[in-house]
Amino acid sequence: MAEITGIPYFKIITLAVIPALLYYLGVFCMVHFISLKRGISAIPNEERPSAKTILQRSYYFIPFISVLALLAYGYSPAKAAFHSIWISIVLSFFNRRTWLTPMKFLDALSRAMVNAASSLPSSPARAWS
Repeated sequence: MAEITGIPYFKIITLAVIPALLYYLGVFCMVHFISLKRGISAIPNEERPSAKTILQRSYYFIPFISVLALLAYGYSPAKAAFHSIWISIVLSFFNRRTWLTPMKFLDALSRAMVNAASSLPSSPARAWS
């Protein structure tokens, strides 16, 4: 949409925040009232993650925040995503379970290529029509 209208991508995001929040508020209310109607209760406190666990893993939000920050600085969406991928790779080394080994990196690349190829149109004629 940014390429078609000539409006910067970050401006489009800022204008879409209120409708997006209203949509998610509506989804939240719908799920809440349906769960009340069906008698589905909340997760017990002992099964919920502690605040300490959540704070220890809060660095997972850094790539998302970096995308928004880079878009705010005027980077293109592709360039912002590219830099956030590198940030994600660096952040993987913070936790031994998420450590990105060369084999995991190659596996991630192959999965990305398969996903990118499967999202392409099946015939070139359809892509241009």
